[in-house]
Amino acid sequence: MQLDQILKIEFINANMTAKNKEEALAEMVNTIIQAGVRVNVSEIMNVLKQRESLGSTGIGDGMAIPHGKVADLNDIVVAFGRSLGGLNITLSTANPCICFFCFWHRRILQVSTSKSWPKYPKCSRM
Repeated sequence: MQLDQILKIEFINANMTAKNKEEALAEMVNTIIQAGVRVNVSEIMNVLKQRESLGSTGIGDGMAIPHGKVADLNDIVVAFGRSLGGLNITLSTANPCICFFCFWHRRILQVSTSKSWPKYPKCSRM
């Protein structure tokens, strides 16, 4: 499956206004709801918060990949958000997070943050 098959233009928020991690997660959820995805807001927020409680999904270079399992979804949902000002979502990185890719699916996702990925360009304020 290619990213362009699951990341729809209406799932992109290029001008996030969030001031902290929780607001950023809520803004990403709101983006998919406004695009027509029907999910229980409190359930999906709880899923994201529980995942973040295990460890930050910030992977460095200005990127974060919040993700989780949501029973109500039939297909994978991917949203993208960009915070021009950047957000400090973890204490372990000095670089503010600018780009957020959120993944949700009804089955457990394996999202690797391995540094063995091919080198990608650092997320910038574009």
